[in-house]
Amino acid sequence: MLEVKIMKGEILMSAHFELYKDPNGEYRFQLKDSENQSTLCISNGFRTKELCMKRLLQVKKDAASAPINEVNLFDFHEYCKC
Repeated sequence: MLEVKIMKGEILMSAHFELYKDPNGEYRFQLKDSENQSTLCISNGFRTKELCMKRLLQVKKDAASAPINEVNLFDFHEYCKC
């Protein structure tokens, strides 16, 4: 579930997902901030739009209750193999 901000009686979405087909023909989704200026995350590529949408919906569902784990920079680079 996306966080909803209420300001002066108006409902503003704090972020949104975008689904698109990349130059290699794979489908991806990305999470953008409320001002549409920053990309917060980008998915891996999927062969079909249906698989991409299925994963997007799963991420959207799981993120609402996901724990926040703090890691140090060394651990992060070991984890993501950056």
